[in-house]
Amino acid sequence: MRPKRNQDIFRAAMRASAFSLMLVQGNSFAEDAPTYRRFADASRDLAARVAGSGGAAKSGVIGKSSEGRDLLLITIGTGERLETRPALLVVAGVEGDGIAGCEMAAAFATELMAATDERTRKLLAERTVYVIARLNPDGVERCFDAVKQQTTGAAAKWDEDKDGADDEDGSDDLDGDGMILMMRVEDAAGEWVADEKDAGFMRKPDAVRGEHGAWRLLAEGKDDDGDGAWNEDGAGGVDLNSNFPWNYRFHSSRAGVYQLCEVESRALAEFVAAHPNIEAAFTFASNDNLIRQVAPVPPPHPLPEPASPVMALDAGDVLPLANLAENYRAKFGGAARRRGRRMAVLPLGDPFARRAGVERSVEGGGGSQRACP
Repeated sequence: MRPKRNQDIFRAAMRASAFSLMLVQGNSFAEDAPTYRRFADASRDLAARVAGSGGAAKSGVIGKSSEGRDLLLITIGTGERLETRPALLVVAGVEGDGIAGCEMAAAFATELMAATDERTRKLLAERTVYVIARLNPDGVERCFDAVKQQTTGAAAKWDEDKDGADDEDGSDDLDGDGMILMMRVEDAAGEWVADEKDAGFMRKPDAVRGEHGAWRLLAEGKDDDGDGAWNEDGAGGVDLNSNFPWNYRFHSSRAGVYQLCEVESRALAEFVAAHPNIEAAFTFASNDNLIRQVAPVPPPHPLPEPASPVMALDAGDVLPLANLAENYRAKFGGAARRRGRRMAVLPLGDPFARRAGVERSVEGGGGSQRACP
């Protein structure tokens, strides 16, 4: 980062992080919005907030989803040159089960639009904040299906098992409880063992201790297409996180047929390319740096600027991010998380999910916890 120019932008990104922490702990917003909102309701609310912002924000659209929903953009800032002055981009809802992040991004935008303190007003007079609160609205809308299932992809059909048919072998609600969970099958060739302290917690065997796998883990369902595999091609398409050009994994099952093949990922990429004033980006998502520590690592084969890709955090950003992460883990109770999976795979323990009586997951993501109501 260029320290002088980006100082306020980085502070705004840190404010977004801190705001997610407030939501996880529970605050007035969580009390006012005890349930997640569908796309139409959330969109109407944001439009009303923009209309009542006194000119501090405007709404727009960066594209359409595969099912025709608007990819909404909120531009927050006052004064002139909003499109050329340094800006922060905040994105949420990249993953289909990232509805908690959608609400956090919307609440963050609402707070900025309504802010009256001098420091925030000065920031918005000199800097611009772009908020895309629901990049994958079709995937997020699946959270409101009658049968709850944790899926990350977009809604466009995708032949995941490459057999010429789309979405022909998805999960099945075998016990009729309205949720797609996980099943374990005893198998000496399995890759999982039951934890000795918590039999419902599955983890990888420890070879040092002489452990061997004893279970297979499968999503709840059956072999719908009779090919001998379970649930290998279910509803939900390309994982947008895997569809961007950086570190693209060719031929990966959920990466798409080519980079930016999905309308949602392409719309975001085109927006970023058209706005070179964006100095920093913050994503409310499960793959972030608040739980898993990240250190600056130089690329193995440095290239001359500007050809060298961004491979890690700038050294100057590591300490403030580490401090924020430590505070987050201390408040959220994520200081010592175990790697593994519980048998109940669904909504993670954020304030909204707790209201629905959902237990906290053992595996945490970070700034926003994935959940379907």
